[in-house]
Formats: sequence, C-alpha cells, structure tokens
Amino acid sequence: MGEIDKKSIDKLISEINLLTISPLGRGGSFFFQSLLNLHPEIITLPDITNFHFNEYVNIDDFIKKNESSFDLKKAYYNNIEISNIIDDQIDIRIYKENYLLLTKLRPPVNKKENFIYYYLSFALIYNYDIKKIKYIAIHIHYFGGKEQLIFDYNRYFPKLKISILTKDIKLTYESTSKIFMSRYESFNMDMLLFRIEKNLLEYQSFKKLLLTLPNNIKLIDINLLHKDGEQHMRNYSSWLEIDYNNSMLKSKIGQSEWQGNRS
Repeated sequence: MGEIDKKSIDKLISEINLLTISPLGRGGSFFFQSLLNLHPEIITLPDITNFHFNEYVNIDDFIKKNESSFDLKKAYYNNIEISNIIDDQIDIRIYKENYLLLTKLRPPVNKKENFIYYYLSFALIYNYDIKKIKYIAIHIHYFGGKEQLIFDYNRYFPKLKISILTKDIKLTYESTSKIFMSRYESFNMDMLLFRIEKNLLEYQSFKKLLLTLPNNIKLIDINLLHKDGEQHMRNYSSWLEIDYNNSMLKSKIGQSEWQGNRS
C-alpha cells in the first residue's frame, strides 16, 4: 500500500475529488459501480449512500448509516443481478484501526477530512496505495428530489464529477417488473406508476443539475456501454483524468462474466 506519512496525507487531502454515480430510472448504476470498484485510483463503498458528510457524527455513526456496506447480508446489490462488488465481509475492527492510524499520523481538522478518512480506512483494508487515490465515488441510487445533496457536496468539492447512468426506457420497465416479480411475485399498475413517479422526479433533478453544473456531468448510456465497453470506459477515464485500467471491464451479472462487449 506504500509508505504513508503526514506529508503524503496532506497532499491527498488537498487533491482528492468526489465522484457521484446515479441512475435515471433503472440505469445500471450498480453494474457501473462494479466496473469502478477495482480501479486503483477510485475508492467506493460496496453499497449506496444518501448522506452528506456533515451528518456523520463519528466513525461509528458512519458505519451505522452505511450498514449495508459493512454487513453484506444487508447489501442491496446482493438481492439483484450484480453480485461481485465486494465478496468479503468487512472486518470492522481492522477498519477502525486503519482510521486511528490515519488520524494519528495527521488529525483531521473538519468533517470533510473525517469523511475522506472514512473512505481511506476502507481502502487500506483492500491494500490500496492510498497515495494514488484520486476519487471517492459515492453511489446515490435514487436522487429524485435530492439534487441539493449533490449541490452541497459541490461546495466542498468544486471539481465534483457527476456520472448519470441511463438506458432505453423500455428496458428500464422490464428490469423493474423482473425485480418486483422476484421479490413480491407480482407486478401491477400501482407498482408501475410508483416507478414512473420516481423516474419523473429523477429527471426533474437531472434538469436542475444540468442547468447548474453542466460541465461537471457525464451522461452514460448503459446500452451503448454494453456494446463497446472498452471504448466507453476509456472515454470515461479520460473525462476523470485517470489512467484506463483493465479492471474497468470486469464484472459479473448473475453467473455470467462481463468483459466489455456483452449485448
């Protein structure tokens, strides 16, 4: 993981950026998150989050509010087709030890720095060289009406990158019906209207983001990504100004390995 000292942490704190991942409808955001998960310059928790870092009181509160990232039995992605984001149960004791190591080397001076330490502590569990990390990626799975959360993050990370995932609307509703059928063994008009209402709120939030932060947003068509994964992930890496990595083509959908060109 490389030698860590106060100087390297100072540099990291000053340079690290935030990356958000959000879908429009059933946009494939968990799948996309799995493509970023192993990149050496990006660290992300396994599951979704909807909290601003000002809401975290301490490391125990961070663990509690992101419980599904530390307890895989409660992770949402384990109930859907994407199953390879994180395969190992997180050892909370080691996670806390990593946090104490970082705070001892360089005590955080505010909640933003604490937030960064929470993610770096996670990165150390998986032997990342944290001096190479350029992005913390957070997955805001449903952001309809929550654009203020992203605006607030932008105040603290002015170069914030916003990834918006979308796909053919027909496939969105086919995916929704399959999930409802697998969980509830039924899919009716009320369920469809519920999904449509959520979609409309997400599109309204997207319009507000696009008007306010047009240069921070990249729209990713998941259908096109499936057809030519390498080219799209190379373009995405260029947008983030990071090196392209072959791990960005590795994922698993059910029992099927995805290698960047599955239609």
